[in-house]
Amino acid sequence: MIYPCDAEIAPDGKERGKHGTTGFPIACYYDDLNLFDVPLHWHEELEAAVIEMGEISLTIGNETYQLKEGDGFFVNSGILHGVKSSCDGECRLHSMVFHPRLVGGSDESVFYQEYVNPLVKCGGNGCFVLSSALPWQNEMLSSIESIWQKCREEKMHYEIKVRNLLSEMMVLLKEHLSLPDDYSRDSRSERDGLRMKKMLDFIHNTFDQNIRLEDIAKSADISESECLRCFRRLLSVSPVQYLKEYRVEYAKRMMLSSSAFISDIALQSGFQDISYFTKTFKILEGVTPKEYRRIHRDNIMEK
Repeated sequence: MIYPCDAEIAPDGKERGKHGTTGFPIACYYDDLNLFDVPLHWHEELEAAVIEMGEISLTIGNETYQLKEGDGFFVNSGILHGVKSSCDGECRLHSMVFHPRLVGGSDESVFYQEYVNPLVKCGGNGCFVLSSALPWQNEMLSSIESIWQKCREEKMHYEIKVRNLLSEMMVLLKEHLSLPDDYSRDSRSERDGLRMKKMLDFIHNTFDQNIRLEDIAKSADISESECLRCFRRLLSVSPVQYLKEYRVEYAKRMMLSSSAFISDIALQSGFQDISYFTKTFKILEGVTPKEYRRIHRDNIMEK
């Protein structure tokens, strides 16, 4: 079964919920990035995706990449990542999220020790974009799409075939990543990542309130200048700009999932002035809130 991507993000940025079932911990999703961005989040599972249509802007840790149709990406456990459309036309993503134990089994197994553990322990070093120009990455992209289709169709014995494809992907990663025995991490990147999770925790938990730059910085026990540097380095935006974008994303979801008045949605999203909300929304989305609701509700009904 394929699910629409509607990730519920906890205040600390960790994605809530379970992907798949206890017995078969994998879930496949389709993301319509014309409707919503995929906000910055993290999870214990591994994630891989292929861009089905359009162009995206992908943030992994402190790096941002521009990917086009046919490209893809792989994200390691515990790494902050988010996706948004970077084109005017249709933009769709096929993604899958799976728990390491689906491939590795128990912690003591040779599959976990030799193939899964080295990847998970290397953290951000196991996050990268996939291009069809490289043969081994093209093989990865084909496997991701094949897994996605098998989960969509759910034909007889598809679980075994999915696990086999995931195992082959782990072999490719082991062969081409050249993971070192010493899994040392960039201490600066790790520190910034921890600070960012604290600040995202604060923003996601209080975005509907009147919060300032100093409040965001204080949530991670750092100065305002260090807060600005951290956001610029990891996300290439200021904390205030991120807050505005997060509020607008929340408002977009509210407008398509409820019949509440736009003025009430603006207040619930943290905008105290409806005129400022409308102006900010149009700058970010190219249309007014009213136009956005009409256009996308009509499109959803047509589908």
